[in-house]
Parts: sequence; C-alpha cells; structure tokens
Amino acid sequence: MKKFLNLYILSIALFISCAKEEIKLFEIEKDGIQFEPISNQFNSSVDFSFQSIEELDEWGWPMKSYLGDSIQEYPTKLIVSILGREMDKDRNFKLIAKEGEGLSPELIEFKENYVFRASRRTDTIDVILKRPAQRGKFKVDVTFLNEDNSGDFSLGAEEKLNFTFNITDQYPKPSDWDGRKDWLGEYSEEKYAFIVTKLNIIYGYYVDWGAHNLFLRNALEEYNRINPGNPKNFTFPVNTKSIWVW
Repeated sequence: MKKFLNLYILSIALFISCAKEEIKLFEIEKDGIQFEPISNQFNSSVDFSFQSIEELDEWGWPMKSYLGDSIQEYPTKLIVSILGREMDKDRNFKLIAKEGEGLSPELIEFKENYVFRASRRTDTIDVILKRPAQRGKFKVDVTFLNEDNSGDFSLGAEEKLNFTFNITDQYPKPSDWDGRKDWLGEYSEEKYAFIVTKLNIIYGYYVDWGAHNLFLRNALEEYNRINPGNPKNFTFPVNTKSIWVW
C-alpha cells in the first residue's frame, strides 16, 4: 500500500511539473493571427458588372445608378482577430494571395504592412480588388505571410487562415432581351456592358428603350471615333419610337 502511495505521489508531482513547463512554454509563444468570417463565411462574392451607387431620380426618389465597366477597383474590408492576448501596443502582419491553378493573385492589392491596433481582439483591414482584364469568373485566396515566424504574430487556428474572394465580370443575356430587339438589336455581352456603363441602368423589359435609342447610337459613334484602333463590334438599330406606341 505504501509503495502504491509513493508511486501515486510521484506521478502527481511529474504531472504538476509538466503542466508548469507547458504553461511556461505557452507564455513565451507569440499570439496567433487569423481571419474572422463575414456573414458566417470565409468567402465573399464581388460582381464588378453590376456594382451600383444610390442617387436621387428627377423626382427626388432614391434609385440605383449602375457603374458598369467604369469601375476598375473595388475596395473592401477583412476582419482579423488574435488567438491569444490583447496587448497595449500595435502589432504588424502581412497578407499574401496564394498562387496556383484556378487562382488569380493579380486581382488583389495589399498594403505592404497591416497594423493590428493595440488593446483589441479583432480589427478590420482594407484590401482592394482589381477588375479582371477579361470577362469571366475568378478566385482569389488570401492568407497570412509568416516568414520563419519572424513577425509579431504566429499563425492562428488552421480553419481561419484563408479567406476567398469570388470575382465575377460577366453580363449574361436577359431572358426577354429578344422582345426588345427592335430597339437594341442582337444581344452581345459587350453591347449589354456598354448599355449599363452609358445609361447607368440594367436591362428591363419595360424600360422605354425608344427614349434611349438615339443616345446609345451617339455614344457608340463617339466611342468608336475616339478609339479607332479598338472599335465596338456591335450596332444599335435606328428606332426612337416609344415601346408603348403600337
């Protein structure tokens, strides 16, 4: 019995010793940096084609003004947090875009360094998404740069180390476009992009396209005059008759 008791006491002593050592090691480790989800997800979708701002119409009512191809950058924010303790000083970290098949790291712009501000457990940072050079769907995967653990942070929880941006730049054909071919002509993606960009509206079957027809033809003529080496390869029919006139 005494022998058993001595072994028990020895095992407890070893456990306490190991626990103290683990606590000591934890105390000298760096806090981890990680992302926090946006709308409960570690990804976000950005559609360059149909970005809009709110403006007032001629009667003073709020309306969406679509930017079309005029927008080349999309500023957005990420939420970061620490796995560890708040500190009374600012700490720095860096982000990178992953490279690999199916990824487009060139479509995001970072600051050289980001600051996690003092006395916080979460913070927000700014990044800029770039419009793709061609139409399509693209993906940007963002993670933390941790060169030999030499920065102010180590890495946080593995499941929080990546954030994905799904970027779209497409103008799909509206299902009822052909019902307005007399005013708009044959659909093409570049034609629809031109309409959104110049009129700041999206396609609608009940838009009076006759009221916009002359403007679109003049805008297209002006564009081709200014860009003789890269003219648009579509036209608009001549039809200023209101869609409401039978």
